[in-house]
Amino acid sequence: MPKKEVLQMCEIAIRKDLGSLDDIPHELANTVANVYYRYFNQEFDVMKQGSKNPFWIPKQVKRQPDLLTGFTSFVEDTAKFTSDFKVAPKSIQGLREIDKRSQPNAYQFAVDYILDCLKYDIKDAHKKIGLRRMIERKFSKANKREIPNLIDLLDI
Repeated sequence: MPKKEVLQMCEIAIRKDLGSLDDIPHELANTVANVYYRYFNQEFDVMKQGSKNPFWIPKQVKRQPDLLTGFTSFVEDTAKFTSDFKVAPKSIQGLREIDKRSQPNAYQFAVDYILDCLKYDIKDAHKKIGLRRMIERKFSKANKREIPNLIDLLDI
């Protein structure tokens, strides 16, 4: 179950950065909500736990066989969450600049590309054709990372 405090932070930030997400496909809106949730959830945990105990070790570090692997994983996750958080608003802004009535193919291509980057985490998506990315989507573990229908929990 998502944390109420983090959901509130997401609502405020999404409203401020993007406004309503009713104009974009539901899957993409949910992915954007998940991007914001992952970012704020990590930040919230670090601030909350770190303020109580300066020697706190993140859960991701504890799950790994050794500390170095754990810290490397934590830093990589943090970098990914931060990068996605910064890219998401720019991507949605760019998508909104495409007229979906006069350019439906370009609009759908942009939606798929944004999902490939933010949801499916396809490496070097910009270098791959649509068919290759479609195949990689099938083998992605994105559904395990995303909270289903998170966008519906937010009042946006």
